[in-house]
Amino acid sequence: MHSALDIMCIMNIETNMEALIVQKIEPLVRNKIRKIQRMVNIPNLGVLDLLLTTQDGQKFAIEIKNRITRFQIGELTRLAILLSKALPSSKLFLVSNKVDPVSKDILNRIGITTIELAKFSWKPSKSHKAMELSPREQESYFILLRKGIGIVTPKILSLQLDIPIEYSKNILINLNRKGMSTKIGRGRYVIISPDVIYGRKKYTADPLTILQELVTENYYVGYASAMYIHGLSIQIPFQTLVAVTKQKRAVKIGTSLVKFIRIPKNFMFGYYEHKYLNSYFNVSDIEKSIVDCIDRHDLCGGIVEVTRNITEALPKIDTNKLFTYLNKIGKPILIQRCGFILERLNSEGFAIDSKLLNKLASFRFKYVYPLDYTQSKRGETSKRWKIIENINLMDWKNA
Repeated sequence: MHSALDIMCIMNIETNMEALIVQKIEPLVRNKIRKIQRMVNIPNLGVLDLLLTTQDGQKFAIEIKNRITRFQIGELTRLAILLSKALPSSKLFLVSNKVDPVSKDILNRIGITTIELAKFSWKPSKSHKAMELSPREQESYFILLRKGIGIVTPKILSLQLDIPIEYSKNILINLNRKGMSTKIGRGRYVIISPDVIYGRKKYTADPLTILQELVTENYYVGYASAMYIHGLSIQIPFQTLVAVTKQKRAVKIGTSLVKFIRIPKNFMFGYYEHKYLNSYFNVSDIEKSIVDCIDRHDLCGGIVEVTRNITEALPKIDTNKLFTYLNKIGKPILIQRCGFILERLNSEGFAIDSKLLNKLASFRFKYVYPLDYTQSKRGETSKRWKIIENINLMDWKNA
């Protein structure tokens, strides 16, 4: 095997880190790397950090990230899908300082190989230069960064700089026009960090890091997003679902979407404050997530996927809390569907608390409902739960 120095000389590689990446990848692909391209723009895909080509012409895309968040896993999944279309025979590798076991397992399942390196310094070439800022715009931009103000309005900037609101409004419009921020609503902007501005790709923010500033009323991250946060779902959510009690438009932040789901006020409970990186946001607990997902399984990959999530959650479920939540909401159809799912899992060999099933069955059910409200109503009807089994709950086993 050639040394890092040989690689540097023969291939004209720009950094020691690239040499280390080559040394790590060659044994995995069982071939010599003959060409390295940096910041490669692929049509209909975007810019890749590195594109390696072996002696026999096989290509390997390299994404380099200092750390991995759950949101970035979704971005990597999207990239892998686009890459398979743009370069069908290629493979995607992720290089990072450290990847936690859960993230590594998820990435491996979707065909992305992870390579961990000790702390490295990665400075991608400037793919573009931001338009020059005026002195006042520079002052505004950097004071917002220093004070950690992620979401800014004309009023906030006006107070920070002691200037009229109309003036601050014009500054924010110019910062947005020059690529220093992204608009997320009327008069509201997310400030983009310098490493993104002088980086290599389209701006992608992690909505979870700014939810506290984005939503001022009661809210919680729920449904499929909550299941993913709790590690109960392997499906990568491509949008963040947030439960609120008032109608609110979806917000696009960079390439990510925050979708608000309006719920009745009596549904706004069963959540807690969750720490994520250096921020906090509200997320439904496991029991409330189950109730919500059964109620709106169209937001969670379907009732079959919800059932699979429940099997993952079984060791963690507080059955008393689950019953309390169902009783508090007082929606018969929820109790019927939940009871039917749990009883079906029990018949499949999963350990289900019989006391919980009996308590749920003690309610008097007046109407018959389909298990999956997105399907036809044809199927066998459960006399105990008055549920039409119009879909096979255990189909997930064959997936």
